[in-house]
Amino acid sequence: MPRVSRCLAILACAALLAAPSLAFAGPGDDVDLPEDVAQAKDRVETLFEEISFLNLLNGLHLTTDQLNTVLNLAYEYQSAPQDVLETMPSLMGDLAAAEAALTELRTEIQTLQAPARGDVPHHALQAEHVLNDHRDTFNETLNSRYASLDAQLRATLTAEQVQVVEDFSPCLIPPQDLRNPVRAGQASSNEHLIERMRRVREIGEDEWQANGREHIHRLVVEFSQERFLMTDEEIEAEVDRVMTLLNEMRALSDMDFELRKEEIADEVQLIDQRQLMVDELERRDPHTRRPESSKLVRFLLSDAAIAVLEERLAMQDQAAIQ
Repeated sequence: MPRVSRCLAILACAALLAAPSLAFAGPGDDVDLPEDVAQAKDRVETLFEEISFLNLLNGLHLTTDQLNTVLNLAYEYQSAPQDVLETMPSLMGDLAAAEAALTELRTEIQTLQAPARGDVPHHALQAEHVLNDHRDTFNETLNSRYASLDAQLRATLTAEQVQVVEDFSPCLIPPQDLRNPVRAGQASSNEHLIERMRRVREIGEDEWQANGREHIHRLVVEFSQERFLMTDEEIEAEVDRVMTLLNEMRALSDMDFELRKEEIADEVQLIDQRQLMVDELERRDPHTRRPESSKLVRFLLSDAAIAVLEERLAMQDQAAIQ
């Protein structure tokens, strides 16, 4: 691979990297796969998740006490939804009432072949309102549990370890700062990207002019295919934006680059407009549609984390016996 291609591919890695997904989309949710295919798909996805967590775990260098604490918090995280449901004794009765009201409404609409009238739709709307209240209560209570788990994780980890998690992107092959136990947790959150920016600054001007835009365009197209589908005009606009930043960066003196490197690194990453839209819609939603957990909680307390942590602690116990 030519040097400009290699440098630019590395430069965009942080922006393009995402957890592997094997979703098979159908008219509703996922396609109803044959049992053997579904089981094989689940096994492969589990391996992706566990390998990614192993890469993160190896970069954290947790003590045995930290491993045990995180594992116990992971057990709490997995049981939290059921624990919250057990505090809502009226839910099953209200679900039964909603089922009866909605069944009556469906029957009347089908029989009349027209909108239902009178008390029937009123009862259905009341049932919907009650269930919405249950949903909001459940999500708000669960969010409170998740916030508590996040606080306990932050009290367990060092500030450097927390930063490693915050900067981590799911991956099969870890970046250099996770492989290196000295650098992990000590580097700037953009350090890996800044190193790639330095390499782009070293590319000769003729080579950059001949190949730079082509490769940035390729990376933006890949980003569009993987993260956020853009129109041709949007792709060109994003290429223009990134190229402008990189050209300005290449023109800086070494001193000015060192002074502005963090700012440029923040700006040069490709923008996931889809996620920004989702975040904005959820922020404006007056109801708590779903529980939300922090990145720290999601990454360290997952099912994959439990399996890996249990295995790691068992390996340590076995080593101690020998």
